[in-house]
Parts: sequence; C-alpha cells; structure tokens
Amino acid sequence: MKRLRRKMRQKGVRGLLHGHRGRKPWNRATAELLEKVLRLAQQRYKGLNDTHLTEKLNEGEGIALSRPTVRRILRQAGIIAVRTRRPKRHYKRR
Repeated sequence: MKRLRRKMRQKGVRGLLHGHRGRKPWNRATAELLEKVLRLAQQRYKGLNDTHLTEKLNEGEGIALSRPTVRRILRQAGIIAVRTRRPKRHYKRR
C-alpha cells in the first residue's frame, strides 16, 4: 500500500497503471506467420480439427503455436472446426 500511495502522489492516476501497458507482447505471432498458418489450414491441412492441425504444424512445419492460438487464428478468419458425426445407431427391440 505504501508503494501505491507513493506512486499516486508522484505520478497521479497514471502511476497506478502497469508499466507495460500499451506495449506489444514479445511473443506475439507475426502477420506473416498468421498468413502461413491460414494458408496451410486451407490447403495442405484442410479438414483437420484444431488439435490435429496444431500437432501437424508443429511436426511438419516447425510452427510451435498453442491450440488456443491456432483456434483464435482460424475463428478470426471465419474457419470453423470440422466436426464429423457418427450415424445414429439403430437398436433392435427385444
């Protein structure tokens, strides 16, 4: 609390804000990388779900991104995950 009061006295409300506010993250994916992931998802790895696509990008292309990051990239581009459903199974009556 003492530190916060001192910053408030010295810099006002701006002193209470985090020092890294407004800076770009050091590990942010570049625009070229995002385009490459989108191109691969639409061409070479078309039909894969998010988890499988993430694994293939890591193994085959050397692109190490987390699954939520890949998911966010695809959803922002309007690409929805492929979900296959099994046909309903018919059970005989006894």
